[in-house]
Amino acid sequence: MAILHVVQFDFKQDVAPATQQENCTHLFILEFDSIEQQEYYKSLDPVHADFASRILPLVDSFKITAFRESDFQGVSELG
Repeated sequence: MAILHVVQFDFKQDVAPATQQENCTHLFILEFDSIEQQEYYKSLDPVHADFASRILPLVDSFKITAFRESDFQGVSELG
């Protein structure tokens, strides 16, 4: 199943120990072609709204972080 506007979707359960200390156990990364597509998905997409309405009751907490690929230009290793 494709998610409209999402270029890439990754899911990872085994997050780094430092992140687990923040009570984070899962990581979802969504990549979009533009800020406009990201905003549509976050605010207007009916499939995302349906998913959120079903998953949020099962989640204790969540964090959203947005970044651009250009934020990491010149970074060879994250530590």
